[in-house]
This record gives sequence, structure tokens and C-alpha cells, in this order.
Amino acid sequence: MVKQKIIKSPINYMGSKRRLLPQLLPELQQDNIDTFFDLFAGAGNVSLNVKAQFHVWNDLSTPLIQMFRDLSSLNSLQFEALKSMSLDLTSKDEFLKLRSDYNSGYFEYDFDKSISLYLLIIASFNGLPRFNRAFEYNMPYANSERVNKRYLENKLNILGDFIKVIKNGSYGFTSKSYDKVINLNTVHDNDLVYMDPPYSLTTATYNDGKRGLNWTEEDDVKLVNYFNDLTQAGVKTAMSNVLSHRGKVNTVLMEFIKANPDLKVVHFNMDYSNSTYHTKSGKSDEILIKNY
Repeated sequence: MVKQKIIKSPINYMGSKRRLLPQLLPELQQDNIDTFFDLFAGAGNVSLNVKAQFHVWNDLSTPLIQMFRDLSSLNSLQFEALKSMSLDLTSKDEFLKLRSDYNSGYFEYDFDKSISLYLLIIASFNGLPRFNRAFEYNMPYANSERVNKRYLENKLNILGDFIKVIKNGSYGFTSKSYDKVINLNTVHDNDLVYMDPPYSLTTATYNDGKRGLNWTEEDDVKLVNYFNDLTQAGVKTAMSNVLSHRGKVNTVLMEFIKANPDLKVVHFNMDYSNSTYHTKSGKSDEILIKNY
């Protein structure tokens, strides 16, 4: 059996599934998937590596979705221009100027905003995107030692692979609430829905309450109810989540699993103690729940 080449997202992201893909993909990949719905796509590592006739790449962060859409449309001349522009990022002053221009609305067109956002992300601390309550980009500069020519070349090579995958496939980018993406009356038997929501047991920059985002137990209840709706409609559905973390248990998930004994639960037991994003360190029982 030939080992599948893992395609990386062009950006890092909090809660990214990249490290888990070798274990996760065999559980998701089905023969002849018509449409793969990635309802909390984030950096898109799962969407980039699941084979399907069509992918719906959804995330509530509109700037990121617009950025992915625009990056995927780059032609060869634009890509070479982006490479040249990226070299300015070895200067902290240039990074700060770009961030100021981005936040001040200097870039009139969405395409220019998207390119600027991508450049800001790859030169930011840990390469992560973050916005404040005013939706201004507020990640600090990494440092000139890390953001060097070799680092930037590697990032652009990853972006090049991303563009090839998107252009050779069929992707639709949307930015909606996860429960507003799918019309249950038009889902096909060979469609697959995947959900990787924020985890109420862990804390990351997308889920710390500082940007109006704070995934709670109430959200977990709404999510499992939606999972039930999908199941009752006959839609193949899989959901990643954390069942326990540092001794705490997600009781909503636990009760959901107990009440639905036909579900398949896969335990990955990931350890986030060395994670680059801001989860609290410690052992986590990361799971995948499937209705097929």
C-alpha cells in the first residue's frame, strides 16, 4: 500500500489536524465521495487531503476564507511577485508597516487584502493568524532570525503545493455558521460531513473569549443535536472532539455517545503538551465520532 503524501496548509492554525492526519484520514476516506463538507475547516489540512469530487471548505472567519480563495487563484506571474514581496518580511519594520496598512484599510481590493494577510501570517509569531475584537490583525512579528530567506522559500513552496491541489480539484469556499451550510434535502448518499469544532475543554486563541468567541457547553449541546439531525437525514457524518482533558470530561459528548450506541468512537489520545498554540498542556483523549 502506497503511503499517501500529506499536503500541508499554507498557514498554521490553532487546533490544526496536521499532526493527526495519518491516523485521521483512514477513518474519513471513503470510496467515491461526492461532496466532502468541512464545516470548521480552519487551515484546511483535512480538506486538502481527503479525496472527493467536490469539497466545501467552510469557516466562520471570513478574512481567512477570502484569503484561501484568492491564494488558490494565483497565476504563475502573481506567484513569482508574491515570492519577491515575501523577502521584505525579513525586516520587522516592513512587517509592522504592512500590518498597519492592512488594519487601516489601505488595501482597497479583497485580493490585495488577502495577499497582505497571508504575508502577515507567515511572518507572525508561530505563524498563526489572530484578530482583535475590532477585527484588526494583531499578531506580533516572529523575529528576523526565524523569518529568513530559507524559511520564506519553504513557506512559498508549501503555498505552491496548495495552489496545485486546489486547481486540480474542485473546491467551494464559504463563510457561514456550520449549521447553515448544508441543505439536508439535497445531500447525496456518497456525501460526507466532517466537523472539527472548537473544544470546550481546551483554551486556544480562537476560543479564549477575548474576540467574542467562546465555545461553551451550550454550543456542545447545539452541535450534538445537529449531529443527530444529520444522522436522521441519513447523512454520513464524522466529528472530531476532545472527550477528556487534564482530568476534565466533556459530559455533553459522554452522554451523547452513551445515548447513541451505534456510533463508532475512535480514540487518538493526543498529547498537546508541546503544542505551539495556547491549549493548556496535558494529556487529551481526542476522539472521532462517526455514524457510519
